Amino acid sequence: MRAIRLHQFNGPLSIEEVPEPVASEGEILVTLTHAAVNPLDIWCCQGNFAALTKLPHTPGAEGIGRDKDGNPGLIVGSGVGLGRPGTYAEKVAIPAAAWTPIPESADPLISVSLAIAGVTAHRVLHHCANLQPGETVLILGATGGVGSLAAQLAHHVGAHVIGQTSSQTKAATVAANGADETIVAADGDALVVAMGDRRADVVIDGLGGTFTAAAVSTMAPFGRLVNFGTSAGVDVTLQMRNLYRNGISLIGYTGLLLTSEQKSESIAALIQAVDAGHLRVPVDSVLPLDQAGAAHQRILNKDVEGKLVLDVQA
Repeated sequence: MRAIRLHQFNGPLSIEEVPEPVASEGEILVTLTHAAVNPLDIWCCQGNFAALTKLPHTPGAEGIGRDKDGNPGLIVGSGVGLGRPGTYAEKVAIPAAAWTPIPESADPLISVSLAIAGVTAHRVLHHCANLQPGETVLILGATGGVGSLAAQLAHHVGAHVIGQTSSQTKAATVAANGADETIVAADGDALVVAMGDRRADVVIDGLGGTFTAAAVSTMAPFGRLVNFGTSAGVDVTLQMRNLYRNGISLIGYTGLLLTSEQKSESIAALIQAVDAGHLRVPVDSVLPLDQAGAAHQRILNKDVEGKLVLDVQA
């Protein structure tokens, strides 16, 4: 079968013929149709999880396919794409805990984008931040995979949504994803200026870097900032007085700690939202499997609006 292989961290991704995997006890053999591309895949290829990842490695922490009985489902978690081979392949053997059955009617291009970005957006809003109707939420990186979904979910709750993007050309996309207001800010200082006197009850932060401290300074008393990523930088310097004098809560989120039940709960809620028309999953591009390296580079270049998906059979 064909699979993407990484032979050294920060090295190129190549497509190769490899033996088909064999499912051991407690595992499921899945024939994949699509794999979603995520920053997590890139971090793994850069060596951020080197202690877990055995080379050569097949990345891909999220995918969709069918089990041996032909039942459709989503793949995410349990070390898939990190400590074990991932979804950038025609077949993969996964732990049973990484498999979430989905309805036969579910659109594969939409569903494959829900397991990581969708679940993240759902849980940071509803479980970490406990967003309430009427609150103001600032979504950093509102054109990304998580941000574009979080904006829509927050809008449906009845929150006032402010979406941030670093590119003026992407401002219309932010508005189309449900933001009531759009701000263009390329760094933390620009974010403070753009926010002006506005105050956010909730901040959804997948950027880190200078954006995190800037966002804290624009928050309302007892606000909640949920961080799930650091695409703008891992080092953050906070003015602690802005934190404790306003009773701000900083909350970290990682999907790596979710139980199977929590993932299934969020995926079911997301599929229901899609079916009801409350959630649209923006898919930027569908690329053939051998373009995985190009997909990673597009994310690094911030040249993506929504999700990138690999057609692993193409």
